[in-house]
Amino acid sequence: MVFSDSLAPSIVPETCFETFASVVGWVLRACMAEAIFHGIGWAVLRVVTLGRYPQRARDVNEWLSEADLIALVGVLTVVAVVVAFLWWGR
Repeated sequence: MVFSDSLAPSIVPETCFETFASVVGWVLRACMAEAIFHGIGWAVLRVVTLGRYPQRARDVNEWLSEADLIALVGVLTVVAVVVAFLWWGR
């Protein structure tokens, strides 16, 4: 696609900046959600397993795979709590 001289300076930088800002925003939202849900999942798993899980990871790969599972438990816990409040709050 060929831009005319009058359109090229105004369209390309805005599009590049919007794309960059969108990617940065998505990464920040993902990190915030991961941190929040990981904390909730960690607390729930510690209570349910009486402090036995999650244990300290031995290496980075083990920690990364466990971190996703712990965050998933956090998401499921939040969903269950919201559904319970909606169900009993009718």
